[in-house]
Order: sequence, then structure tokens, then C-alpha cells
Amino acid sequence: MTSDGDNYQRHYPESEFLNTGYTASGNEVVLAIYVEGFILRNSLRVYVDDVDITNDIYEPLPREDILGPGNLVTGFIYYKAIPLSYFENENIGVVRLFARDIHRPIDVTRSITRSFNIDWFTNNTNTKTVPMQSNIDVSNNLKGIDIHD
Repeated sequence: MTSDGDNYQRHYPESEFLNTGYTASGNEVVLAIYVEGFILRNSLRVYVDDVDITNDIYEPLPREDILGPGNLVTGFIYYKAIPLSYFENENIGVVRLFARDIHRPIDVTRSITRSFNIDWFTNNTNTKTVPMQSNIDVSNNLKGIDIHD
């Protein structure tokens, strides 16, 4: 998770539970969504306040493969940029993600809810999303990420 208010410095959640411990600022928050296994194409949906905003947000980076032993694809990382204006007048942003399992799409839905703090007093109005490069090893940890100009 990152935002333009802190120059896209990558933040790793403090826990696997609801609150990420991250404070977003600026104009947008960018989520790196790790999907282990496989989901139906176009089934990843992003919700804010129970509204599906998937078609209103953009992907600042292309999807990345997560490689396992023998360079077999074991999952993917999707990037979604969400304008902080979706959380106007809120001090905490809550995002829900849903995806349908490729093998049992009718009865198996993967979902997660994450929250983050919002600092409305730090605002970079002249920022833009810049390309990020990463390398993924077998342990699925991101390394060597530099998302600055």
C-alpha cells in the first residue's frame, strides 16, 4: 500500500487483520493486491462504502505474476489506484476486495477488508503515478522496488 502524499513509498501492513497501520495522504492510495491461486478473469472487484468502484479506478501498473518453484505461476499481484476523494470527510478509509475462485466460481468468493488512516493535511496536488519495477522471488516477497521518478 502506498500513496502519492508520501512519494509512493511502499508500506507493508502491520498485520493480516483489518487495519493496515498505514496513513495515506495526497490525492490517491495505491493497493498492491496479492492473489494466491487463481481467480476468474475480471472478477476482482473493489468496493468503498458498499459501492463497486472497480470501473472508476485505474491500474497504475500491469499485473505481475507470482512465481513458485520451477517458475510456475502460483498467483498474481494487481495494482489499483483509488482517489482519496472516495473517502471524503473520513479519517479512515475502508476498502473491500472480492474475487471469484476459478474452480468454484458460483460458491467460492475470496474477500478481504482493509482499512487505513487518512491525513487530509498533507496534500500533494502536483503528483502523478509513476512506473514501479519489482522482482518477485519464490517466497512471494517483493524486493528491489523503486517507484520514484
